[in-house]
Amino acid sequence: MRAALAALLMALAGPAAADCPDFYRFVDFGITDDAGNLYRGGPVFRAEDFDGTPLLATDATICAEVTDLLKDGRGNPIPVVTKIAYDRRETDPALGWIEVAASADVLAVAEGFAAQHTDRLALPEATQIRGEDYLCAQTPDTHLSCQVISPYDTAATLVVFCEDEHCITYAIAMTERLMITASWPSAGVTPEGIPARIREVAAFLAPISSGL
Repeated sequence: MRAALAALLMALAGPAAADCPDFYRFVDFGITDDAGNLYRGGPVFRAEDFDGTPLLATDATICAEVTDLLKDGRGNPIPVVTKIAYDRRETDPALGWIEVAASADVLAVAEGFAAQHTDRLALPEATQIRGEDYLCAQTPDTHLSCQVISPYDTAATLVVFCEDEHCITYAIAMTERLMITASWPSAGVTPEGIPARIREVAAFLAPISSGL
């Protein structure tokens, strides 16, 4: 898993980081040209809820060095970002921690994790558990990995790993450029419940994002 995480971090390497504005209500993931240069005007996510309640874990936000930022209807800057996170561990523990990040090759990152799941399925000691929308590998150490149907219309494979105290999916491909990492407690998790959890993550993000 460490090697896969290293590959993920390499895939997230991108534009130079910049200081984020002191206050912002929205963030912009920008658009890239053929040379990989980043500009404003991409998918937008809310940094606060519709009632003004802060949503983002601001210390996990990575802003990119892009000039001439867009502004919202109140004149606040909309920073261009490469990563954001929503910490739901207090308000909605079942959703846990949700990150959205830009990557140069979301498909390659997702398929890297899918390959690990394929390897687990082939282990002699693994038990395969199959359902209508999931295929899981359960090993004697109680570790579980499951390939599930994605709520997004992309070609990337979606795999969830449940180990020790948490379940985590490293690369839910929202688009060819944006992916979600989500983590939640593994206590009480069952294979048939994992696809529903992924849908809950997507349902949380749907009303606070646009332009995908």
